[in-house]
Amino acid sequence: MKAIHLDQNYRIEMDAYNFSLKYENKYLGKDKDGKEKQVVQKDEWHFPTLSGALGKYANESVKVSESVGELIIKVANLETLIQSIK
Repeated sequence: MKAIHLDQNYRIEMDAYNFSLKYENKYLGKDKDGKEKQVVQKDEWHFPTLSGALGKYANESVKVSESVGELIIKVANLETLIQSIK
């Protein structure tokens, strides 16, 4: 299976039928007793086209922007990434 790594948390996996955008984030959390443990947050979306998967990635990646400047940088980086995939 081929994969395109978009950033530290997102990748697109491709097979003969679809493009899967996969998200994975590992961080330290606490269990119900207050002890630290590693938590893995995952999500996955499936699309018939690469552009659909990239569009979802664009929407997800800009959601966590804290300023307009950061958003502009993320959009520019995304445009560069898309050009490198083509």
